[in-house]
Amino acid sequence: MGVASSCGYNSRVLPLLGQGSYSVGCADMMVKDGPNGDSGIFMRIFYPVDNKDLDENIKDEEYAPWIPRKEYLQGLATYMKTPSWRLQFVSDWLIGEKRMPALMERPLSGSKQASTSVASSYSMDGFVFTEEPGFKKKFPTSLSMQSFSSPTFPVVVFSHGLSGARFMYSTYCASLASYGFVVAAVEHRDYSACWTYKLIPDMLDGRFKEKELPMRQLKPGEDEMKVRVPQLHKRVSEMVKALHVLEELNLGLIGARGEKSSRVVIGEHFNWRQFKGRLDLSRAAAVGHSFGGATALGATAFSTDFQAAVVYDGWMMPIEEQMYERFTQPTLFLNSGTWQWRRNIEKMLKVDRCERTLFTYLGTTHQGFSDFSTLVRNQFLSKKFRLSGEVDPHLSGEAAVEMTIAFLRKTFDGGPAQQVVRQMARERYPFIIEGTNVDMKTPPKL
Repeated sequence: MGVASSCGYNSRVLPLLGQGSYSVGCADMMVKDGPNGDSGIFMRIFYPVDNKDLDENIKDEEYAPWIPRKEYLQGLATYMKTPSWRLQFVSDWLIGEKRMPALMERPLSGSKQASTSVASSYSMDGFVFTEEPGFKKKFPTSLSMQSFSSPTFPVVVFSHGLSGARFMYSTYCASLASYGFVVAAVEHRDYSACWTYKLIPDMLDGRFKEKELPMRQLKPGEDEMKVRVPQLHKRVSEMVKALHVLEELNLGLIGARGEKSSRVVIGEHFNWRQFKGRLDLSRAAAVGHSFGGATALGATAFSTDFQAAVVYDGWMMPIEEQMYERFTQPTLFLNSGTWQWRRNIEKMLKVDRCERTLFTYLGTTHQGFSDFSTLVRNQFLSKKFRLSGEVDPHLSGEAAVEMTIAFLRKTFDGGPAQQVVRQMARERYPFIIEGTNVDMKTPPKL
């Protein structure tokens, strides 16, 4: 397991979920807007780190802080229509100082700064096998998540939900990275994040200054879809942009540590060149939660460079009718048992031009797919505020991570992946049902 996988509810470090064999590092990257109207991007990249290169006595302070700036909490307070001081008090009381299960700016696994003599792991149909260094047995390259020298890693671009941010799904993003994925968690600039910002050069002195991008609040009586549909388009373009930046990383086009990049304005001192030739862009997936789930699905319609989509409790309403015929990539829907409704499920079932698999996690909540389910130390209060359900959030989170990994690996190997994921759900997680618990037979009331 990863270094933080055994953390309990009262630990300052959030847990890694599942059985991934890597520890995890993370680094922020902001690419500024281009001179010809080219939009920039802001994201946190989670990536595999070699376990043997970590000090056994690593301190909590070496993990990335969960909330990087107070403005994000203030933005959440505005969205929740509560005074920021009150939310700050509740956060201090219920959450405390939490850390992500990812170490800031550690070397990528197998890079020159990290040892390459680590155990090699691969998976077949969701079951993990490990070989020690020097083991001579041959196995198919397509099953390898880590090789003996300079492994390449498949990629995931992750989209947060309404009022989210790039760090609010760190448990899921880091857990995917622990299995040997590079995960780019986008912080969307469509005014759907609780708060974000960009750096722009001052016209007078050339210095970069912050431009705040607060969340767009709906006005009384405003048609929500007229707001959300354009936001979805912006979000999809940012997902595609993030994938393009990952391609540039893989080509070594983004500068080394100590170089002042002309484009990277946050993270410019991190050694991004260690990612050169290390990303397998032929294996790329879009993943997201709620509004981010619709965004991930939309990204596969816009660019077939995304070979798969995983949708956590997706909010389908912003997806336009004409997009459905373009959903042709394998898609996995994982829903909570307490949030979905008939019209939304009907839209999921309309995604029928591809391999589409849908499961429901009984006894879970909508926020169970985010960090909030494990942030609150008191599980009674976590349930009271509907941040988690009757099922232990560590167990439901593990199920989501492992089913996602099994689905993506099988899909990348040529699929289909339905049987693998179905078998995993049946054998390991009795609270999961295939299909939905929403009544789809009784005619809706007029």
